[in-house]
Amino acid sequence: PPKFKPKTPMSPIADKNNRTTGSGPARSGPTGSEPTKSRPKKSRPAAQVIIVGGGLAGLASAIGLAKTGLSITHLAPPAPPDTRTSALMSPSVEILQKLGLVDDPDLVGEPLTKIRLIDATKRLVRAPEALFESAEIGQKAFGWNFANKILLDRFLALSKNHKNLCQL
Repeated sequence: PPKFKPKTPMSPIADKNNRTTGSGPARSGPTGSEPTKSRPKKSRPAAQVIIVGGGLAGLASAIGLAKTGLSITHLAPPAPPDTRTSALMSPSVEILQKLGLVDDPDLVGEPLTKIRLIDATKRLVRAPEALFESAEIGQKAFGWNFANKILLDRFLALSKNHKNLCQL
C-alpha cells in the first residue's frame, strides 16, 4: 500500500481539449457533490515555441522563428532603458540582415574597421601590440558597434508585424 495518502480525494485534471494531464484535488460545487463549472478563458493559440528573455537575442530569435510560420510566445518583462552598445562581428550582422532586422548596418551602427590586440599580462616579456585593419582582408569592416536601444526599438517595432508572435 502507498505510504502517502492525500487529504483530499484526487481526480484527473483535463486540459482545454479535455485530455487528462495529471491528477489534482477533486473539485466540488456548493453542495459538495456536483462539479464546479470552470470559467471560460480567453483563447490564445497554442505556442509551438516559447522564448524567455526580452533582450536583443530573445527578441531577434522570436522574430526569426515567427518568420518561419511557427506560433511563438515570447515571455519578456519590461526592461529598463539599455544604454549599452553591442559589437557584432560581420557574420552576426549578416544574420540580422537576412532576418530583415537590420537593412544597412552603417545607418544604425559604427563599423569596426580596426582591431587592436594588447597583451595586458604582468609577464616580464609580453607580446607586442598588434593592429589589424579590415581592409587588409578586403572587408569594409570586421563588424559593427550598435547602440542596444536603437536595435531594441527597431526589433520591437518589427515584432508587431507578426500575428503568430504573442508577446507577454
